[in-house]
Amino acid sequence: MAEPILKWTGGKRQLLPEITARAPVAFDRYHEPFLGGGAVFFDLEPSDGSVNDLNPRLARFYRVVRDHSEALVAASRTHEHDEFN
Repeated sequence: MAEPILKWTGGKRQLLPEITARAPVAFDRYHEPFLGGGAVFFDLEPSDGSVNDLNPRLARFYRVVRDHSEALVAASRTHEHDEFN
């Protein structure tokens, strides 16, 4: 399973066993209308499908990850961060 790259309010990671138990064994296409953190999408790993979200900042984030991942990783290395205990 690919891991979601962010946590999102209303995320379904804890519900994955219940959701996937009800998912079809096989399907042609997968459409995710409210991607959020993408827990269901990343768990199902569809070979063909589409993702969407109404939040423009979230949609932009995923486009940057898809189209400019190397630049995003390089830029993130320049930010200072603290470890939280």
